[in-house]
Amino acid sequence: MARLAVSTSVPPTHVRKTRQLHRPAGDLGSPGESVLCGIEPACPVRDRAGLLPLRRAQRLYAGRSRPPGAEPAAAGGLGQLRRAPARRDHRGGGDPEPPAPGPAHRAEPVARDREFLVGGGLHGAGLDGLRRERLHPRLRRLPGSRPPMKFFDLGLAEDGLRSELDAAYARVIDSGWTILGAEMEAFEREFAAFCGAKHAVGVGNGLDALVLALRAAGVGPGAEVIVPSHTFIATWLAVAAVGATIIPVEADPRTYTLDPQAAAAAVTPKTAAILPVSLYGHPADMDALMELAARHGLFVLEDAAQSHGAEHRGRRTGALAHATAFSFYPTKNLGALGDAGAVTTDDPALADRLRRLRNYGSERKYVHEVVGVNSRLDELQAAFLRVFLPRLEARNARRREVAAAYARSLPTDIVTPPGEADWARAVYHLYVVRSARRDALQAKLAEAGVQTLIHYPTPCHLQPAFAHLGFRAGQFPLAERLAAEVLSLPMWPGMTPADAEAVAAAIRRTEEGGS
Repeated sequence: MARLAVSTSVPPTHVRKTRQLHRPAGDLGSPGESVLCGIEPACPVRDRAGLLPLRRAQRLYAGRSRPPGAEPAAAGGLGQLRRAPARRDHRGGGDPEPPAPGPAHRAEPVARDREFLVGGGLHGAGLDGLRRERLHPRLRRLPGSRPPMKFFDLGLAEDGLRSELDAAYARVIDSGWTILGAEMEAFEREFAAFCGAKHAVGVGNGLDALVLALRAAGVGPGAEVIVPSHTFIATWLAVAAVGATIIPVEADPRTYTLDPQAAAAAVTPKTAAILPVSLYGHPADMDALMELAARHGLFVLEDAAQSHGAEHRGRRTGALAHATAFSFYPTKNLGALGDAGAVTTDDPALADRLRRLRNYGSERKYVHEVVGVNSRLDELQAAFLRVFLPRLEARNARRREVAAAYARSLPTDIVTPPGEADWARAVYHLYVVRSARRDALQAKLAEAGVQTLIHYPTPCHLQPAFAHLGFRAGQFPLAERLAAEVLSLPMWPGMTPADAEAVAAAIRRTEEGGS
């Protein structure tokens, strides 16, 4: 029986499923012939059941390792096919080899995009052999035969990273300690030092970091908390979780962060805290907000879930407010391999309260001083974060290079690039542009093979979860306009400036034929 195997060079931890697809006689060439296909999470070619669309796989190679005359992909490239050792049947004969490769039918391999873990459909008659109109829009190529541009990649194939992650995993397993152990304590010290803060307290996720920081500061029912109207919903959820009153104010339209003047106008005798968000990787104007807080005796909690390593006048997020909440969700600039979070602060009393709150309200076993929760950074995620933290500055620098390429090449008559204040060093967790015709632009980019997302399509004040607060459409016009116009372009450390220029060119081409 002939057997075709797909070589993807993707670590086993990065591949969701591998299936051996047996075909009856006459379906894929030789009787009993099979294809092995690896399928990655979020792969756009999965069907609703999460499996490879088999009919398309049939068309790719019709039971052959590659079409006659096609060159194989480069060694180790994604989508490369190799023939598994031939099995001899009961008569002792082996399967015949496929036709020898020749100069005809040549096409470039797509070795850079892990979304394409489908047979050998990345060269020869693979992708090109399929009818374009039958492809998922995100699989269509950019003009000029460039492969599709995905929105994000975790970068787990980075040189040397796998061995370091394996070693971190082994340390935790060998220690026999999985919760509140040496890895968490070491990461807390290292992350606090990175931020320039005196304390870091690891918790379960970014939302818990916000909630526990507010609770540790004594913010609760009857208190008002000023928040940006344009933000991810976790900012509002945290205030709701402690029973405080949400007071939204508009953002700065250039940096998308909380406008200090709008915050000042919202202060009342009931105001207890300000919760600015360093959104998309750009720090909020923390000097102005801290001065405002000092005048009124307010607690400032920075939501830095998207701005690990960002700087405000040379100081990093994590050391700019009374407390700073971080998320280490896998897609963040500093991400774990699961949910994780932390709070940094210079206040030792606040740090002590946070440690009690995260652990059932207890510092000594079975003695519970306060009503706490179970929200602890586990040893495995802490160990992984210790691997990623030393790489953060270099990865942020690469993000800034990509952002600079976007800024110099984007057609500003079609999109408005984000601004960066002269006192800020943004780290571009997301690269968010604005377009008055955002939805049409996004659709055209999808047709061109450029993946984009919207952060965020519905402002918090219009979310069903907050309907009881009585906010109306039109009450926060800037937030609503941003929700209608913002578009996040591909951004991740593995991108190159040339990738950003290609995306910009694709945006420019959306207007070439009119619309």
